[in-house]
Amino acid sequence: MEHEMYSVGQRQLIKQTNSWLKVAWKMSNDSAVLESIFQADLQQAKGRLHQFFSRIYGYNYKLHRNFFSGFFTDLGQYMAGQRGQLGVLIKNFFSQLRDSIVSLIEKSGQVNSNPPFSSVSPNTGSFGNSLPGVGGTDEASESRRIRCLSEKIAQLHPFDDVDVRLHARMLEAYPPARMLVNILSVTSKLLHYLVDQVFVYFLISLMQHKHLLNFLFGDSSWISSKRLSKK
Repeated sequence: MEHEMYSVGQRQLIKQTNSWLKVAWKMSNDSAVLESIFQADLQQAKGRLHQFFSRIYGYNYKLHRNFFSGFFTDLGQYMAGQRGQLGVLIKNFFSQLRDSIVSLIEKSGQVNSNPPFSSVSPNTGSFGNSLPGVGGTDEASESRRIRCLSEKIAQLHPFDDVDVRLHARMLEAYPPARMLVNILSVTSKLLHYLVDQVFVYFLISLMQHKHLLNFLFGDSSWISSKRLSKK
């Protein structure tokens, strides 16, 4: 009777664990498919940006294309769960982009000493030369000066709030997508782990049960044989 109960329990357990494994494999597959879709979308966006900037800015863009490629690499790492702080990543990108633009214009001597609200005039002298204490010829001093210029120009919204809108939209889209991929992946791994643990527990219990039955069966046979011999 007990052996039959264990057999039924074994069949039910195998059936249930197989069901868990199917769910786990489906979640793992869905996670991989979604991640590949997101990564492919990033690569397409990178390609479109490369074509657009190459056509508009030509040689100047080619000199700095690695900067833009690095941004998409960082986004890909974020979607893969290899880094966090997406908001900081986006802000740093536009901050460094603004610094680079200011540096290029400053080297060309085209920064206006008193630019209008949302534009930079290419006709007058250096804005940085009018700021006290930021001049200098060494690299560190020049970097500080460019940074100071960039922070001043940031107040004029040089990107026409494109950076602000892009920041908001990316924070709406990317974290939920990444969370979905990670949840599917983690849940799949958890189900595989549970199945492994259940099988280990079942095998241990089965071995203990069989050992106990053999022990009891042996004792009962020995007792029965003793009783028969006495008769």
